[in-house]
Amino acid sequence: MKMTKNLMTLMMALAIALQASAGYEALTYNGINYEFYFSGSGDNAVGDSVKVGQNRDFSGVANIASSVTCEYTYVSGQDAQGNPIYKTRNLNAPVTAINKNAFKYSNNLTSVIIPNTVIEIGEYAFVGCQNMTSLSIGNSVDTIGQGAFNGCLSLRSVTIPNSLKSIPKNCFYNCYNLTSVAIPNSITKIGARAFSSCRNLPTVTIPNSVTAMGDSAFYQCTGLVNVMIGNSATSIPRSCFYGCTSLASVNIPNSVTAIGDKAFSNCSSLTSIIIPNSVTTLGRYVFNECSNLTSATIGNSVTAIGENAFYDCRKLTSIVIPNSVSSIGDKAFYRCFDLASVTLGNSVTSIGEHAFYYCQGLKSVTIPDAVITIADGAFYECENIEHVTFGNSVTTIGNSVFLNCISLKNIVIPNSVITIGRDAFFNCNSMTSVAIGNAVTSIGSSAFSGCNSLMSMVIPNSVTEMGNSVFNECSNLRSVSISNSLTSIPSNCFENCIRLESVDIPNSVEAIWFYAFSGCRNLSSVTFPKSVRQISGYAFYDCSSLTDVTCLATTPPMAWEESFDNYDMVTLHVPASSIEQYKTTTPWKEFYSILPIDIQPEDVNGDNEINIADINAVINIILTDSASLSGDVNRDGEVNIADVNKVIVTILSR
Repeated sequence: MKMTKNLMTLMMALAIALQASAGYEALTYNGINYEFYFSGSGDNAVGDSVKVGQNRDFSGVANIASSVTCEYTYVSGQDAQGNPIYKTRNLNAPVTAINKNAFKYSNNLTSVIIPNTVIEIGEYAFVGCQNMTSLSIGNSVDTIGQGAFNGCLSLRSVTIPNSLKSIPKNCFYNCYNLTSVAIPNSITKIGARAFSSCRNLPTVTIPNSVTAMGDSAFYQCTGLVNVMIGNSATSIPRSCFYGCTSLASVNIPNSVTAIGDKAFSNCSSLTSIIIPNSVTTLGRYVFNECSNLTSATIGNSVTAIGENAFYDCRKLTSIVIPNSVSSIGDKAFYRCFDLASVTLGNSVTSIGEHAFYYCQGLKSVTIPDAVITIADGAFYECENIEHVTFGNSVTTIGNSVFLNCISLKNIVIPNSVITIGRDAFFNCNSMTSVAIGNAVTSIGSSAFSGCNSLMSMVIPNSVTEMGNSVFNECSNLRSVSISNSLTSIPSNCFENCIRLESVDIPNSVEAIWFYAFSGCRNLSSVTFPKSVRQISGYAFYDCSSLTDVTCLATTPPMAWEESFDNYDMVTLHVPASSIEQYKTTTPWKEFYSILPIDIQPEDVNGDNEINIADINAVINIILTDSASLSGDVNRDGEVNIADVNKVIVTILSR
């Protein structure tokens, strides 16, 4: 064979530069550029190996030679006149490698035949060869560089030789028309994105030899229908089968211990999945938007359900969370519309934010005793849920947990609960009763707002803080008992509770804020204890049935003209000693009539309260032998121990 360089140039180069050293020579054979490597010099020169060089402009079928012969010319001596004597030998060497980027973007390359002598295919060797339709890889290749066949859009099939141990990352990425791939038992690793976006690949068998797969290995193989995973794989990595929208079935072997984030996300044709007992880790978004998934079995070694794990699995009908699971992540079952049955394992300690949001098929749920926290929106918009049973360890019911659960009927909040969050039961308009445990200290804004069927409410004395609008628009609420630990009644707290008939404001309350009882049109009377110092604007505005107001404070509390709006229909009752002060103070002076409070017999000291001070007052009258009959509580004409007992009985009865 002839070298493409000028013979004399080659002879001189070899004679001068290569006579005593190794080197390589570029040459072309059958239209393919090679690099010929040799060692030694002169008569001792030998061909070592040949690599396929740069062939970006190659056109047609690349039938790579198994060996190449190179003419080697060198100076073997001198003639009588001292001129060099040139000698030529043919050096032969096997083709063992295809260089990095060798056929990169060779758009006119149609077919490649790689001989058995080739051991290595370099990185991106055939990247972007868009018109290459066939590929034959010899059975000696043991190394393929990353992205070697990336973007070979027309490649239809490939058989990977048994000599190869690993399929590198991006190897067949974007081979859109690849319909068949045979992965041999020699392969132990499949790299990241190795077959990503092979859209027409219908089936894949991952042999038992494979122990590891990289992220997104089969990402968006939209034509992939069936996958068999060998029993040596220890994990299904992140996004491994993400977007395989035709995937109908997949087996997960018992060797797998972890399923990574988004591993099967958006596999919209997947109808069932069995997660074996070997799996301990279930990642985030793992079955996200598997919109046709109807059945999922979770093995009994999984320790946590990751966030968004079954997000938008609209046809999932039931789920059993095993006892091994300790937490359910945020949005884990978000918008699982058909989910009708949920069994929570007895080791679950937390339910994440919006975990069961909009699970419209859910009718009842039992929170196990291990659960401590139910996070914000956990059962938000579960419109058909009727019954919820709380375990005895829950301390926090987060914001909006049962918001718009319009079928929820009765709730018993256990004594373990400390906090009820904002909007927790907002618009639960079928709920007729709520029993709040005696450990609750805080109730968030609008927690029970819009609970139209709620008729009575007892706020336990443990409650020290409430947000605004807690019972706003509870249109059937008729009576309420307010905690004696509250120092204020917040703004809009009972606004538009149009059937509220009575309310007992405890002695602890110092302020009643804006619109607190506005629109309570059935409220006919209200008593402000001595502790009240401020009644804000519109607090009792539009209370059209209000006719009697009693204020026990000797000094008129600060109030706005707009605190009340029907002064000409309301009688104000105040301590007798303070009538003149109320008559000259805005807005109290506007009331239709201001009358003294009727003093009860038990109020011996006349301070409008019945307490230990009144007992002491009676005892003092007895001990001093006073002629005063103010201590004659039972009205028998005498002041004695019977009157003391009467006061005590009255105090205890309250």
